[in-house]
Amino acid sequence: MTITLHRRVKQSCELLQKGTLLFEGQYASVLVEGVAGQIYSPELGRDDFIGYPPGTPQKPVKLAQKSGFRMKSVLDAAVSDAPKVVGLEKASNCPSLEEVLPTAEQDRIEHRHHIQSKLFHPGIDGVSPLRP
Repeated sequence: MTITLHRRVKQSCELLQKGTLLFEGQYASVLVEGVAGQIYSPELGRDDFIGYPPGTPQKPVKLAQKSGFRMKSVLDAAVSDAPKVVGLEKASNCPSLEEVLPTAEQDRIEHRHHIQSKLFHPGIDGVSPLRP
């Protein structure tokens, strides 16, 4: 399913990237044009979301939401020339695409490493103890 990834890069700016929503069993991930590897919902910020075309069947939207992605219906015309950086307010002073792309990707990779390096303990952190 073709989507647009909306990533907040400043208080009033957003990076728009074209991509594909992938489904692997009961989980979803995103493959973004120009980005190596898949992106999973925990790697994104709280203001980031996936834009999907109006009229998209609800089954893939609900599966993506179940996987932790924020989903919003958006018009295709607004993102036809992605990747790009857009201001969310009239007086937004947004950085250039060349500045934003490496920074946004580095932030996502650092967030991924932080999540993957967290230690979970049985009986704590919502992890069930092992049973023989």
